[in-house]
Amino acid sequence: ERPAAAYVMSPWTDMTMAGDTLWTKDEVLFPIARMEEVIGYYLIDAPRDDPRASPLFADFPDPPPVLIQVGTGEALRSDAERMVERLRAAGGDARLDLWEGVPHVWQILDGWLPEARTALRDGAAFLHTSFESASR
Repeated sequence: ERPAAAYVMSPWTDMTMAGDTLWTKDEVLFPIARMEEVIGYYLIDAPRDDPRASPLFADFPDPPPVLIQVGTGEALRSDAERMVERLRAAGGDARLDLWEGVPHVWQILDGWLPEARTALRDGAAFLHTSFESASR
């Protein structure tokens, strides 16, 4: 069944490691040097572009509305940008919110970073609107 919406935080969408910001951004909380190791454990013998692990390569017929939040300085920024492009190309309503000066998945730092609460409220409002539209 098609979901009513998706709210996504700092996604890793491409295990082929083709995103240009992987190599141009200095990520503190997301250790780029260890990504190859994680891919090996996760995929074992599956191809890196398997859409079950790398959704950037999946087909999205009639995608639901999607909100992706990512920091401008994140190594995974290009993964988020390319995912939004892919969803839009499939006819989806995909929104990319870029945030300045925040770490990877900053939303989990609610109570420590004021941006976390703001991002979570934006995500909740997006989901509320999406669910309202889906139930009509």
